[in-house]
Amino acid sequence: MHTARILAKNSPGLFQSENSAKPVNNHDNRMAPTVFTVQSSDVRPAGRIMTNAFNDSLKPFIIVMRGMGVCPVRVNNHGKVGFSWMSLVVLYSVCLYLALCFAVWFTNENRMQAIRRANGRFEESVDAYMLFVYLVPLAYLPFTHWREASRAAKYMNNWIHFEDRYLQVTGSSLLIPLKCQSLMTVLLTAGLSHTSILVSYFFTATSNNTVPEVLLYSYLATFINLTGFFWYFMCAALRCAAIKLKESLFKNLENSPTQARVLSDYRLLWLELSHLATQTGFAFRHTYGLYLTHVFFMLALSTYATLSDIISGTFGNNILVTTCVFVSGFMIFAMCEGADDVVLKVSADTNCHHVISHIRTQDSRRLSEEVAEVQSWCRAKGYL
Repeated sequence: MHTARILAKNSPGLFQSENSAKPVNNHDNRMAPTVFTVQSSDVRPAGRIMTNAFNDSLKPFIIVMRGMGVCPVRVNNHGKVGFSWMSLVVLYSVCLYLALCFAVWFTNENRMQAIRRANGRFEESVDAYMLFVYLVPLAYLPFTHWREASRAAKYMNNWIHFEDRYLQVTGSSLLIPLKCQSLMTVLLTAGLSHTSILVSYFFTATSNNTVPEVLLYSYLATFINLTGFFWYFMCAALRCAAIKLKESLFKNLENSPTQARVLSDYRLLWLELSHLATQTGFAFRHTYGLYLTHVFFMLALSTYATLSDIISGTFGNNILVTTCVFVSGFMIFAMCEGADDVVLKVSADTNCHHVISHIRTQDSRRLSEEVAEVQSWCRAKGYL
């Protein structure tokens, strides 16, 4: 019995497993070298993680949005995301969408009658216009989500490759502690969206809406708000990855005698993280481009309606319009703030680390002074 050591791919110098292999005797020529047969299952990949920290952190959003028929992707036990037009998830999404379209057609007659009774006066029909415009996302958001589902699945799977690379370079798994925040955000968004719709209809003096209409608008409010918060948490995951990468870089630079090798590995990680940040916008560009356009329109229309009510002295008769002002403004701020924070964290931190890494390779007599100077500059700019 002979023993063969199997060298794992992409891990030079590391023996991942020691396996026993049976020699195949060469009866024709006993002086020939012995041949060993080794099964491919005996080789264990180096540093291969079996979970997806990104998908695990955003799992509450993925599950709820899939249940609402706008995110027809499947996630297996290892965190790998898949999409197929012939899957049952897509069939469920299409059936739910047709049911919602029937509900809109059934409840929309009241809206159209209110607009006709206004005789063309915008001030009198603004409430009916608002309720009519509120249904617009149903006409495009499901289709944009379905159209980009394949790219979204590929983007989520790219996080697995980044986390594998992160584990190989840093020696520790990437942690994105956002699952509790995601769960709380989903629960609060669903609860507050339904509550705001119910309260607004309860206090509206001219409300003649039925229970199906209230449920339909509650669904749409939850759907719109969850779409915005999903973008914010994707940006938050990128921000967490940038912070973890920065902390790990400085820790390894202080403890490693071969700083050039560490800097080379971390430069590749920064490039991969920057690529992920770019792919975030590319994978969801149609969905959130139209989403922001609609939210801006809702903000302008609801602001005009609120100011008109204040001037006419009827402020408070329609709480739905006033609520829409604050919600639309907050969603625009949250999405822009999340994207801006990612740009600052990834690009600025990368530039600082590149400058520091360049200085660390220069004359050792000036090393400590120049590194301290650059680090103090980065802290003054708020990058570190």
